[in-house]
Amino acid sequence: MRINKHVGFILVFLLLLASAVACGPVMSTTNISDAKDAIAKAKAVNAEELAPYEYTNAVEYMKKADELWGHSKFGDSVDYAKRAIEFAQAAEKKAQEDPWISPLSKFQAEAAPVQDTAGDGVEQDTAGDGVESEN
Repeated sequence: MRINKHVGFILVFLLLLASAVACGPVMSTTNISDAKDAIAKAKAVNAEELAPYEYTNAVEYMKKADELWGHSKFGDSVDYAKRAIEFAQAAEKKAQEDPWISPLSKFQAEAAPVQDTAGDGVEQDTAGDGVESEN
């Protein structure tokens, strides 16, 4: 009877150990999947253009999470995947609420297009830079 108690204890211990070991890959895979979903949502609102810092960080943290997962470093992979989720959510929010505007867009908007208004093949200088061009 005494042997049965020890066997039962060992079986319970092994079961708990097996479930704890299996937890790392499951948590890591779940977080990586969530990070990929968050990045896809950010991309859907054009976060690549409107929140480039946050979006790029999300993508790079995701790559590192995948790399660590591939090397069976599941705990570290979870940490990187969670950071990827945070940055992806920040990118999505920023793209929707406070988008980044390129400083070059100011200059592109100020540069007026040159047009052939007289119909003579010579484009008029509408930009005010003193240069006219022929078609």
